[in-house]
Amino acid sequence: VKGIGEKTAKDIQAVYPTKGSLLEAISKKAHIPFDDDIVRLLKKKFFY
Repeated sequence: VKGIGEKTAKDIQAVYPTKGSLLEAISKKAHIPFDDDIVRLLKKKFFY
């Protein structure tokens, strides 16, 4: 995702190993353990 660095991307993959698990967490409005700006970028990429 543009705007997310390589280290952060690896951290996200460690918590959410599949795209589906990340999308599920976002769609259920679950707490995502990353900074708000990162969460906004992820939501923008996958839902807007």
